[in-house]
Amino acid sequence: MFKSMPNQRCATLPRYYFDIRDNTGLYPDEEGLEFGTQREAEVEAAQTLSGLARDLGRTT
Repeated sequence: MFKSMPNQRCATLPRYYFDIRDNTGLYPDEEGLEFGTQREAEVEAAQTLSGLARDLGRTT
């Protein structure tokens, strides 16, 4: 899940937050990342999810 919130420090780039939820709970992203476009945020979310899935596969 990601959400965009206005960035108080820099009005030009939106900050996106990538919360993670699994069967044990919700882990909110308290820092977020800045992206120039929503598409860039979506690509980052997809790459991060892919990495999490890959890492999870290695631990089981």
